[in-house]
Amino acid sequence: MNIIYTHNIFTAQKYGGVSRYFFEIIKRVILAEVDVQVIAGFYINEYVRYLPRVKGFCVPSINHTGAIRQKISEAYQRYMLRRSGDDAIVHQTYYSKSCIKFCGKSVVTVYDMVHELFPQSFPENDDTSRDKRLCCERADQIIAISHSTKNDLVRLFSIDPEKINVIHLGSSMKEITASRSNSFFSEPYLLFVGTRSGYKNFEGLLRAFAASKHLKDNFHVVCFGGAAFSVNEKESFKELGIEGLVHQVSGDDDMLATFYRHAKVFVYPSLYEGFGIPVLEAMSLGCPVVCSKTSSMPEVAGDAAAYFDPYDIASIQQTLEDTLLNESLIHDLRIKGRIRESLFSWERCAQETIDLYHSLLN
Repeated sequence: MNIIYTHNIFTAQKYGGVSRYFFEIIKRVILAEVDVQVIAGFYINEYVRYLPRVKGFCVPSINHTGAIRQKISEAYQRYMLRRSGDDAIVHQTYYSKSCIKFCGKSVVTVYDMVHELFPQSFPENDDTSRDKRLCCERADQIIAISHSTKNDLVRLFSIDPEKINVIHLGSSMKEITASRSNSFFSEPYLLFVGTRSGYKNFEGLLRAFAASKHLKDNFHVVCFGGAAFSVNEKESFKELGIEGLVHQVSGDDDMLATFYRHAKVFVYPSLYEGFGIPVLEAMSLGCPVVCSKTSSMPEVAGDAAAYFDPYDIASIQQTLEDTLLNESLIHDLRIKGRIRESLFSWERCAQETIDLYHSLLN
């Protein structure tokens, strides 16, 4: 069996969740005595550096060379695929604009349906949804990273459910052991991780926080990752009366792990997630999870989270207050979180992906 991974995500993303997913999968698939090729082309991705059997060249990540890099990588990939046999399985690493021609079978992974459900969060000329639909229609099998995403695929693209395989993701955060014993932040805090715009609903969290005297008097909000606060965000903090209580920090995974370990709770107010790896990250490090009861989040967190309605500011406020005032509940969430997180792993994800590859050749 010959598994070929396309260049798409590796030529487009230096770091990020999708390329990290393929890095975790590929390095385990290679160990399964499967013939693997990563046609990375002219790649900019940092994870690829640590993978064997890569066909391509690392190039500088310069924005104005992106179109040229993509064209060269497409031509190189076409050349490599012409040499593949009938036993080849091509796993597309992202949604390709052009049809990939070869003799074998094809797989594509769908991570979420955010472009379809929240089009206002993306530029009008964003073709991701169109490319995703075409890739799904062409593929022999589709991997959805949650049942929620599978249901959305069926509903929004009218894809045959029999063509969609749900394979859950894992988390690498628990493997980090070098974190500091003391926090980088001295005040008690609620932790928010990732980008803050649009459907991520960071504004909803801020409004709930600002509406609560108990939260403002006893806690800060720390945002890990994402860009530095904009002028508009800072003005919003001032208007809400929480200036000086909201902080943005960035750093490596070791630093993130430390923030998880020392947070009072991890708050995930997103309106929609295809999976929600930060939920697993928090649970693996003993951080209680308080999150939205929408899309994939209950599927991932199970009974190991306190839930709120992300569209209802009062619900967010009340759930945070009820959780933070209940030390027994905090303790239970820590224990349940570790148990729940143990059900997910990259090893399981990789094995189920390998099983899918084998099924295509039977």
